[in-house]
Amino acid sequence: MKRNAEFEPACATDASALLNLIESRPAKGDIELLYTRRPDPIASYARESDDVSVGVLRDKEGKIWFMEATVYRDCFMAENVCRTGYLCGIKQHPNRSARIDWLRALYDYESRNADGFYCSILTGNTTALQLFTKERAYMPPLQHICDYTTLLLNPKALLQKRKKDVGTKMPTACDCSCGVSYNEQKTEINAFLNSYGKSFNFFPHVKDIPLQFSGIKDSDMFVLRENNEIVAFAALWDQSEYRQNILTGYNGSMRILRHFSALSKKLGYIPFPKVGARVHFACLALVCVKDRNLELLGILLDAIAKSSIRRGYEVLVYGIPSDSWQTPVWNKIRKVSFGSKLYFTEPRTATQPMQFKCKPPHFEVGWL
Repeated sequence: MKRNAEFEPACATDASALLNLIESRPAKGDIELLYTRRPDPIASYARESDDVSVGVLRDKEGKIWFMEATVYRDCFMAENVCRTGYLCGIKQHPNRSARIDWLRALYDYESRNADGFYCSILTGNTTALQLFTKERAYMPPLQHICDYTTLLLNPKALLQKRKKDVGTKMPTACDCSCGVSYNEQKTEINAFLNSYGKSFNFFPHVKDIPLQFSGIKDSDMFVLRENNEIVAFAALWDQSEYRQNILTGYNGSMRILRHFSALSKKLGYIPFPKVGARVHFACLALVCVKDRNLELLGILLDAIAKSSIRRGYEVLVYGIPSDSWQTPVWNKIRKVSFGSKLYFTEPRTATQPMQFKCKPPHFEVGWL
């Protein structure tokens, strides 16, 4: 009987082999992107959280042919702080296949004492959907959380939208600061974010932004105040030091549209990068607005757009779940988007089911 392949932890000397595996095959679609973690995938994953596991499968010669990663973080669930694991980084060598001991992997997951696990699968990736949603007698089923839309935005489109809605002046009662002294305002900012976050499931439990969101600096934070009270917050998050996206090709109609990059920018859409180029972008992170006020959201986005243009970002990335309260704003802004599906599962040792649908979901696009 053929023995199933068993997972083992990756070690520091595996960095080069992991990078080769990650870059062995780009994500297919009308726009082909290579999601990579140069120069060192293990160091890259270590910047995602203080608790990360990277598992690998090796052949008889010890060469890695399969990898997966789980990033553990604290987030709100039904207003309580829970430990969740994000399953990601699954890569298999295109010329290798074997039976995987998923039961052994499941024991490893459950040993980390997480309250639940979630994953994101691109809409249209039927192979991954079949792999993860297949019913197995020894594994808990995946439960659909929500559909999720990732938005690729030209920051100039945010400015155009703002001018059409309210003109160029900001209400005098509001003051938006670009760049804050986080350590001095840490208690106030964290309290605002966590108060907002309790209204959502999967919102990060914020303790220290620079530690939890590696790469965010004081100069990347935006605080909107009204009568000296924080009413909105957001941050620009550039992860390019440890996570990169390289454009490897265009297919279908995109082969023709790519030649109209200048026109695309003029119309308010993102430019089309050259094949082989690294896509330079920043994610919008921790976008929080008091009372889910759309006008305050517009003011916040206006400040973010102006700062992004000054910094030279031609692309901003943001994500919203289906039925988000922010949808009316984003529906009016020109963008390119793609969809994914988010799933949740619990350890078999769970004594009672998690209430992961009792509140609307919030997922940081930079965490997916």
